[in-house]
Amino acid sequence: MNAQGYKAADLTQLSNRNLTNAQIATIIVRGIPGTDMPGQNLDATQQARVIAYLRSLNGPAVVDRGDAKRGDALFWGKAQCGQCHMIRGRGGRLGQDLTRIGAMRSKAFLIRELRNPGDYVPKGYDSVKLTTQSGEEVVGVRRNEDTFSIQIMDTRENLRSFLKSELRDLSAPAESLMPAYGPDRLNDMEFDDLLKYLAGLR
Repeated sequence: MNAQGYKAADLTQLSNRNLTNAQIATIIVRGIPGTDMPGQNLDATQQARVIAYLRSLNGPAVVDRGDAKRGDALFWGKAQCGQCHMIRGRGGRLGQDLTRIGAMRSKAFLIRELRNPGDYVPKGYDSVKLTTQSGEEVVGVRRNEDTFSIQIMDTRENLRSFLKSELRDLSAPAESLMPAYGPDRLNDMEFDDLLKYLAGLR
């Protein structure tokens, strides 16, 4: 969206990454392994045109309201983001590492993720709920799965593996484990502060 992505990285940030034209061309042609970014079969002239367009984009999305210092306090305090998300080695492992989230995602993405986290769940972070034969209910995020087994990280950050044949029930709840940050959780000022803090993580 406006080259700022939603699922993908914010391309208006390209100037901050110090990539050469050759490096950008390589990404265009080869894609990015392990992601949804495919390689593109473009000739040299077409590559140059795409690179020229990318170079013309104006810097990162600006978050013009809020106080990042207060947002930092909210992240580790009232909002409890740090229980699941890590920044520079500090915090939880259940959610994505947010150390560079401000460089990777657009303002629109951050707002939507905070307000409606279930709209987009990145690969490897989809929620799962299972019930063992003994009746134990376990909730967490799916880390790996094959025909016979499933591995999850539960809400206490324990990595657990289960044989599907030994489960009474296995489901993928539609809702995200991440709470929605509506007015019931953060007022408008607090939301702006948290958004400002996240947008500044580069």
